[in-house]
Amino acid sequence: MAEETVGFWRRFEFFLLSDDEARWKAIGWIIFVVGVCGSIDLVLLDSSVEDGVRLMGFLAVMLSVIWISLYCSFGRSSSMVDTGLLQLFSRRTLIVQGGILAAFVLSLRLPRAEAREVERKLQQAADNPFDPESARAARKALAAAREGFLKIESRIVRDTGEKFIEIAESGSSAWSAVQEYLSYRSFLNADFVPRLTPATGTSKYRSSVSITALRPSPERRPAFEVYFAGGYASGDKSARLERLSDPQPEGSEFAYFILDGGTATVGLDDAYMRNVIIRNSDISYAGGRVKLENVWFINCTFQAYVRVLPETKKLGTSILAYSRPVSFQNQA
Repeated sequence: MAEETVGFWRRFEFFLLSDDEARWKAIGWIIFVVGVCGSIDLVLLDSSVEDGVRLMGFLAVMLSVIWISLYCSFGRSSSMVDTGLLQLFSRRTLIVQGGILAAFVLSLRLPRAEAREVERKLQQAADNPFDPESARAARKALAAAREGFLKIESRIVRDTGEKFIEIAESGSSAWSAVQEYLSYRSFLNADFVPRLTPATGTSKYRSSVSITALRPSPERRPAFEVYFAGGYASGDKSARLERLSDPQPEGSEFAYFILDGGTATVGLDDAYMRNVIIRNSDISYAGGRVKLENVWFINCTFQAYVRVLPETKKLGTSILAYSRPVSFQNQA
């Protein structure tokens, strides 16, 4: 009995310190088995992400213990073992390894599986948008998706978000959910970043940005910054960033303006924006005149977007409806 115990621990030590091939096989097959089992559980059986993660963690631990037990019982030691035992070990490990690898992938929080879970929660919340609990559930799910960098299908964001917009009234909890929907929609545009373009110094165009509030910043960040991007353009193809009440006589010389937020809340009332990328900014709109043509909102928040009016609801619907850039006009 003592010899068997010594042999087991010798093989375990050999596995940890010397047998690289066996260790990599163990890791690879555990990942494969955990992944397959988790995919089946999450996708085909429609389990929740929490349950799927528990299953994956359990499988990863269980298969690791089984693998090490088989190796130490039948595997090779520092002095090698009988060829017959090695063949037996080989056959058994192929079976165990196949289940092990699928199990490890499942132990990871698969991004698509988590996104499906968020989509399911949004659809459930949108079934009863009048309920304040539904609005809270939608806000929580969207905030978690942004923090986890999860990409939800834009169609589901649009369809479920529009239900909250339709029933939103001043002071209702539904509008707070709408604000989170708009913020998440801008998160989906984060991969659109054109190259910056240097100014030639010959343009007479003067950009103008409306600021409705300034947040205190101990780091002394600027209120906002404006960059030029996408190369040069002229006429109706050039970017514009100005006030409707103070129109510029001609367009700019650039393809895009990038309005990079800092401590300022960017107001859309009285704004004329064409080929403008607004990023990292808080957005406000009170329902006034506005003209947006091919405007991108990227990683923006809409905490100051608090007025619930027909015009603000229409703009909210437009932001959710367009896959990327927004075009919207209100002449009132």
